[in-house]
Amino acid sequence: MKSLVWLSVLITGFSASSAQDNRCFLEKGGSSEIFFVGEDIEVGSVIGTLEILGEIEKKSGISLRLSPQDVEIPVEIKSGTKDLILRRSLDKEGLKGPSSVSISVICDKLDSSDPGLVIPVNIRVTDVNDNYPEFVNEPYTVSTSEAAPVGSMIFNGIRAVDADQPGPFSTVEYSLAQGEFSDFFEFKNSLDGSLFLRKPLDYETFREMVLVIIARDQGNPPLESRTSLHVSVLDADDRNPAFTAPTYYAFMQDDAREGKILDVGPKKIEAFDQDLGIRAPLRYSIQNDEGLDRYFGINSTTKDIYIMHQIPEFEFVKPTTFVIKAMQIDNPDRYALAPLTISRGPNFNAPVQFTQRSHSVSVPENTSKNTTLLVLTTNRPGDRRVKFNVEDGSTDLFYINANAEVILVGELDFEEQEEYQLTAKATDGLSFDTCDITVKVLNVNDWDPMFGFGAYDFYVTREEMTLKNISLGRIEVYDKDVPDEITLDLRGSDVRFFEISQDGDIFVKDPSIVNVTTANLVITAKDNGIPSRQASVPVTVYFPPELIVRSQLAGFGDDLLLPIILGSILVGFMFLVAGLVAYICHNRRKTKRASSVTPLVTQFERTPSEKARTQILYAYPQRVTEANKSSIYLERCQNPMAKYAAVAKSSNSGSIPSSSSENKTSLEEMQDSKSIKSLELTTSGLLPGQTQFHEWLGTVKRMKPVDSIANQDRERWQHCSSSFYGEVEKDKELDGSVNVQQTAQVKRTPSQSAVSRLAVLY
Repeated sequence: MKSLVWLSVLITGFSASSAQDNRCFLEKGGSSEIFFVGEDIEVGSVIGTLEILGEIEKKSGISLRLSPQDVEIPVEIKSGTKDLILRRSLDKEGLKGPSSVSISVICDKLDSSDPGLVIPVNIRVTDVNDNYPEFVNEPYTVSTSEAAPVGSMIFNGIRAVDADQPGPFSTVEYSLAQGEFSDFFEFKNSLDGSLFLRKPLDYETFREMVLVIIARDQGNPPLESRTSLHVSVLDADDRNPAFTAPTYYAFMQDDAREGKILDVGPKKIEAFDQDLGIRAPLRYSIQNDEGLDRYFGINSTTKDIYIMHQIPEFEFVKPTTFVIKAMQIDNPDRYALAPLTISRGPNFNAPVQFTQRSHSVSVPENTSKNTTLLVLTTNRPGDRRVKFNVEDGSTDLFYINANAEVILVGELDFEEQEEYQLTAKATDGLSFDTCDITVKVLNVNDWDPMFGFGAYDFYVTREEMTLKNISLGRIEVYDKDVPDEITLDLRGSDVRFFEISQDGDIFVKDPSIVNVTTANLVITAKDNGIPSRQASVPVTVYFPPELIVRSQLAGFGDDLLLPIILGSILVGFMFLVAGLVAYICHNRRKTKRASSVTPLVTQFERTPSEKARTQILYAYPQRVTEANKSSIYLERCQNPMAKYAAVAKSSNSGSIPSSSSENKTSLEEMQDSKSIKSLELTTSGLLPGQTQFHEWLGTVKRMKPVDSIANQDRERWQHCSSSFYGEVEKDKELDGSVNVQQTAQVKRTPSQSAVSRLAVLY
């Protein structure tokens, strides 16, 4: 009984000892710990808790410490806990701190002599959108000509970099801040820092422009930086000269003589180059379709009209119209024209009359105030007693001064009224006259498209993620230019997920391909006016967070597809190479076996009358064994004379005799002189080592009668048979592996060599 008690005590102690052995092991059975923390974690925060078995600093517990080799590490173990505390900042980019941390935690078992267990701990730092885009070589300046066509690239040196890790946090989009000149330029691709001209430039209107460039990343929320771009507009010769007055008139007195300068109104003739940055010099001339310009000239310096020749009294009875031309000296294609009416001195006693009863003028709706639209003429030009006014029409928009100039004093708007009908009146107090004036207002694209809101936010629910073509809502946009049509367009890095109709409805094409939780878009509205104008509005679409996991899995499959394809190609190539190597080795072994047996070729040369045939006999090797050695050696001693007699006979007929016909050839055929001759010709091509056969052949020819030949032949082959049977013992020494050819090559006596060669020939 006592033995059982002691046994129970021992088992209990052993179990307790076994349980204590689990101290310092990881709870999940791994060999190392891994923690993931964002780079924005604050100093002093808990990175994570070590999942190590055992209680800290208690009896039969454990104690944790860092390896002495881990110096200046940014973490520490909080006393009395298993928590890792951050002592210094982390940074995924490695600029403000380490991008990853690897330490060794030593776990010591208290009340134990066992050495401490080393546990590797890896701290991985994840990226956070904590870096602003930074412009390179800012600020920017550029000079461009006012003649640059719309759509041309003005500047491509804008570039901003984001120090965050590659991805949405470091992807920079460019845009222009709203301002006075922002509608003149645009970024066609928001991811490219190339600036394009959107509206025509005019040196005479704006010579210097300042733009604000925005660089924004795709974080949530995004971070942005701003810089300036100074645009200097260069003047180009893109404008014709212009006169200071739309029309001119002059009076010629009755005593007009050669060289007389005429009085010109309403002001002195003068023109100027409208390209203010160029100011090209002008040359003046006067023209008339009736040839009356021969009487007048114009001084290009003073611009005075003078009489060149004496004018007959019958000329210029009525007012005559001339054309004054002002042309650039450096560019004849640039010129201006103005009408000049010349008449004899006015009759101030005649009733007032307009020289033209109706006028029509077209005016752009953006024409500024105090602009002269046209000049009226009467039969009493320059008479200060004649007064003018607008009799019927919009008196608040138009005014006629004392020089008969019709002046715009209000603002025109094509959308409000497209045409005005006026009646002008001229009177001297005693008489009056009227004329009709039609003013047509030309439409100018002076309104940008306008959106209903300054920004749009849309949210996609989990239920909608299972649908196709999710309708997010409608974008409201309108244009005050009545006939203009608006075209909507989507831009941005996530535009591939969306589409928009021309009615303003925006859709998600396929939610299954969306791999972001927040999509940033820009909707651009562009009208068809001249020049075209456009406006933009930002749009943000929010997707459910669980979409991130699905997109990451889809991305993982896409990333794995290329290695799988390349691996399959590599494996197929290896199989192909292995097959080629096996094929080559197999052919080499086959060739080696074939080359180890050299076929014996016997050529039989014949005369042309015997059709010059060649017979080739091959002696193939045959293994000598106990079963077939007697037949093989007997076969070696068969009558070679019969063999070659049969060959000689077949040479005349052109066929090769079979082995059976060779053995049956009679000795009588050998006595035939023709056969003997053929036999000599047949054997003349034998190898030099077969001279014994030739000697024997000559002996046979001289022997007569047949019986003696037969006796000689019998004696000779009896000797051959005994000689070959004597070689059996030599073949046994070769372990039965000597073939027919090898037997013929064994060194023998001269008498045996001749017989061996005959056997080989056979």
